Order: sequence, then structure tokens, then C-alpha cells
Amino acid sequence: MTNENEIKEQVALACRILARQVENFDFLGHISFREGDSMYIKGRHGSVGSMAHLQAKHIMRVSLLGKKEEEVEWDLPSETFMHTEIYKARKDVRSVVHTHQPFATAFACAGKRMVPIYHPILARQVFGDQGKPLPIHKTAELIYTVGQASALAKTLKDRDVCLIQGHGVVVVGRSVEDATLRAIALEEQARWNMLALSLGKALPIPVSVLKRARVATIKGRWNYVRSLLEMEEKK
Repeated sequence: MTNENEIKEQVALACRILARQVENFDFLGHISFREGDSMYIKGRHGSVGSMAHLQAKHIMRVSLLGKKEEEVEWDLPSETFMHTEIYKARKDVRSVVHTHQPFATAFACAGKRMVPIYHPILARQVFGDQGKPLPIHKTAELIYTVGQASALAKTLKDRDVCLIQGHGVVVVGRSVEDATLRAIALEEQARWNMLALSLGKALPIPVSVLKRARVATIKGRWNYVRSLLEMEEKK
């Protein structure tokens, strides 16, 4: 994506999709997209209102120093540095998602590891082909400062998902679609982990199976979740 309005439309669309796909994203949380030395992110929740109705006009261009690069009425998200510091640390990342989705966050709150448990392709999207435990950033503090955000980026390291104890999750991707779908897949993995644990034990998918699983394709699943949104918005 190179056209600024197209970028803003896509970020707003991702916010509306995620608001319907995972709980507790309607008001708090944010999605960003990096383009060069800038990123695009929604205004603070108190400024723009419900994520379920977000439009391109609610998305603004911000420098990787955390400064507005255009005149808009929206306030910056309070955790803007969470995004900027991850982008600085990870040149491969083009999109960052932060949510407080309940099932994945519950594992962070409990300090309990979840395992790749459901559907090898989706499990690989979250855990990677080695099925390693997801890192947990062990503080419930909100990420307000560069120092706090830098520490979170170090916990994330080279992974695509990091749980934040007592707070939420951060998920990254190579596109807005990639990061958004990974956040959805993360909540699915957490839900199946919790269901399995309620019956006894969560049995992980073997690494050999994860390695053979194909890398999740973006287009088909994105079109699917977008179609669900469009059907709901027509009601």
C-alpha cells in the first residue's frame, strides 16, 4: 500500500473486523501500519469512539518518534510508543496490533503457558513452526514511555506474539491483514487451550506436524472475515 487514503481505509477496516472477531476490542486497543519512517494509527479511544464504526478519517500519520505528522483533531493513543519501539527494533514488522482479548490475556494473567493445540496451519501462524511457548512480558503497567515500550520490544524479540501479564497482548505481522488474522488465530488457540484444560490436559500439536503445515495464506481468510463484517454492516 502506497496511497495514504488506502492505508487509512485498510487500518480502519482492520479495526472494525477485529472489534467483531475478538471480545474487548471495541473501545480499547489499536492497530497500526508502518510506511517508511511513519506509521498510521487511530486516534485515542476517547477521541474517536467505538472501534466498530471507525473510518479512514479517524486514522492519522505519526512519526516513529511518536509525533503527529498531520493536523487532526484526534489525540494520540496513550500507548503510541508500544508501536514505535517495536517498529524500530523489528525492520521486518509492518503492522502492530494491541488488544485486551480475554482468552489470551487470561493466560498472561495466570502466568500459564498455552500450547499449539488447534489446526496446524493456524497454530503455526501463532506459535511458529517450532511451537515454542509464547513470551510473557511480566508487568501489568500500561506502556506509556519509550523505556517501557523498548522493554516490551525486547520481550517480543523475534516472535510474532507476546502476552502482557495483567494487561493484554501485542501481535505483529508483515501487513495489516497478517497481524489482524494472527490476533484472531491467537484467541482461537487460547480458547481451545482453555477448553482442553477444563477437561484435563492440553495436548500440543507435535513440532513435526507444525513443520509440515503450510504457511497460512492471507487473502482467503481475510476475504472471509471481511465478508462477515460487510454482512453485519448491511443489517
